[in-house]
Amino acid sequence: MERPDLSQIPDDVRAYIEALEQELLSLQNSPTLSKEAPEPEFSEPPTTINVITVSQAGYAKRTPRHWYGRQRRSGMGVF
Repeated sequence: MERPDLSQIPDDVRAYIEALEQELLSLQNSPTLSKEAPEPEFSEPPTTINVITVSQAGYAKRTPRHWYGRQRRSGMGVF
């Protein structure tokens, strides 16, 4: 994407935009920024049991049970 012409913008606004651009560049070049998501850690060993979820619109999704984490005090857990 090409940068638009900023010559008609007031100096304080231009300085703010340039400061934001510098901040974005420093965040993008940061070594702590992870490019890949970590592998999920399953709370149970892999199984052939699946959980079927059906939406109100009628779409269904099949997901292996071990992909769901165990809920503790705030939920009902896995049955």
